[in-house]
Amino acid sequence: MRVLFAASEAVPFVKTGGLADVIGSLPQALHRSGKADISVVLPKYNCINTELHDIVPTGLGAEVPINGVVEWANVWECKREIHYFFIDNPRFYDRPHPYQENGSDYSDNAERFIFFSRAVLELCHRFDVRPDIIHCHDWHTALIPVFLRTKTFFFAGKRPVASAFTVHNAGYQGKFPPEKFKQTGLPSRLFNSQAGLRHGDGINLLKGGLLFSDVITTVSPRYCEELKSWPGGNGLEDVFRRRSDSMVGILNGIDLNEWNPASDPFLVRNYDVNNPEGKRECKRALQKRLALPDRDDIPLLAAVMRLTEQKGTHLVEAISGYLGAADVQFVILGSGNPAQEETFRRLSRDYAHKCCAVIGDTYCFDQALVHQVEAGADIFLMPSLYEPCGLSQMFSLRYGTVPVVRMIGGLDDTVKEYDPATGSGNGFTFFDPVPEQFLHAVDRAISCFSGQKTHWRRIMKNGMSADFSWDTAAAHYLELYERALRLKDRGVIVAGKNSETSRYRL
Repeated sequence: MRVLFAASEAVPFVKTGGLADVIGSLPQALHRSGKADISVVLPKYNCINTELHDIVPTGLGAEVPINGVVEWANVWECKREIHYFFIDNPRFYDRPHPYQENGSDYSDNAERFIFFSRAVLELCHRFDVRPDIIHCHDWHTALIPVFLRTKTFFFAGKRPVASAFTVHNAGYQGKFPPEKFKQTGLPSRLFNSQAGLRHGDGINLLKGGLLFSDVITTVSPRYCEELKSWPGGNGLEDVFRRRSDSMVGILNGIDLNEWNPASDPFLVRNYDVNNPEGKRECKRALQKRLALPDRDDIPLLAAVMRLTEQKGTHLVEAISGYLGAADVQFVILGSGNPAQEETFRRLSRDYAHKCCAVIGDTYCFDQALVHQVEAGADIFLMPSLYEPCGLSQMFSLRYGTVPVVRMIGGLDDTVKEYDPATGSGNGFTFFDPVPEQFLHAVDRAISCFSGQKTHWRRIMKNGMSADFSWDTAAAHYLELYERALRLKDRGVIVAGKNSETSRYRL
C-alpha cells in the first residue's frame, strides 16, 4: 500500500504547532510497520534549511493552472527512510514564515494552498509518485479530496486514488471571501452551501475536505464526538454529523524515544517507572536553574502553553491566589497574547521566591527547558477550553508529573480522575471552565501530594505505565486506509445517497 501524506508542516523541517509533530511521527510509525510505503509532500518555505536537511532539487517541475494563469511548481526532495517531496514556488513560499507575519495572515493564503493542493496532484500525475491513498491534513490540503472527485486521476491502470482527511483542529477552517472560489478552478456547481465549498458569506476549504474525503479522522475519540455539536464543530457541526459514519477518532501518539525519562539527555539524572528516584534530583535541578528555593517538601506546579484563550489562561491566572496563601511553587513557559504575557511576568516579579515565568520566544527555542520542566514538576496544569488531542499531558504522564486537566477532547481520553478506593486513575480533572472548579481540582492534587504519599506514588506509576506510542495509532490508521480502499473499489457514495457530492465521483 502506497500512502502519500500532504500537509503544510512537519518536524524536523518546519513547525508552528502540533500538526508538525504528527506529520513528523506518524509516517515513521507506518514505515516501521512494514505494511505501507510512505512519502510526504510539503511546501518548500524559505524558512526550511535545505542544507541542514539535505534537501535537493530534482530538476523536475510542472505547470499548475490557477486563477487563470499558469504557475510553475519546482519539485525538491529529501530521501530518508521516508521520501519527502517539497513543492517550490518563490512567489508563494519565499517568505520568512509559513502562514503569517507580524500577527497577520498572508493575504494570499487561499491562493498559496490552492496552488499547493493542485501541485500535489501534478506530482502524482506526472512523476513516479503513485499513491493508493493521499492522506490530507487540515484546511491547507482539504481541496485535494475535492479535486480527486472532480477530475480523473488514474495511475497506470491501477485503482482510483482514495483519500483520507484528518481534522487536527476545527477552529482553523480556511475561510475566505467568495471571490476566491474562482482560484480553485472547480465547476461553479460546487459553489453552493449544501454540497459544496460555500459556507455563510464565503468559502470554507475545511468543509470541502469533509464532504469529499473517503474517510475522515480526528485526533482523539472524544474530540470526534465533540465536533458533531456546538461549539465543538465551530459552525460545521451539521457537516460532521452528515459524515459521522465515515469518521473515526484516533488518539495521537508521542515519540517515546524523544520523551523518555530513562534516556532523556536533557535531564540531570534519568529515571523510570521502576526507579523513580531521579525525578527528585530533576526537581532540584529545575529549581536551581530557575532561581527557586530548593524545596522537595512542597509541590512544584507547572504549565507549558500558548498564552491564548483556548488554553484556559484565565484559569491558570487564578493560581496567583495560591502564591499568596499557600506553600507552593509555580513555573510557566509560554508565549502568545501580549497582555497575558505581561500578567505572568508581573506574577513572577511579585512572587519571585515562588514563581518563575519564562515568557516569549525564549521558551520556544529551549527544548531542553521544556523537558526539564516535565521532569522536575510535580503537578502539570492543562485547563484548556478545548483540546482536540493535546500532547503535553502525555509527556507529563510519561515523566511521572501528575496532570490537572479539563475533561475535554483528548485530555478526557488520556487523563482519568484518581480513585483512592480502587487505585485507578492518573490525574485530577474538572469540567466547567470556571476558576472554582479548576482550583478545586488543583486542591485535590496538592492534598494528595502533601498528605497521601502512597496514593501519590500510585498515581505516578499509573501515568508512567501508559502506552502512548505512535505504533498503536499507526495500526488504527492502517485499518482505516484499508477501509478507504474498499470503499473506493466498491464505488460507495461518501456523503449519503441523496448527497450532491455523489455526482462528482471518479
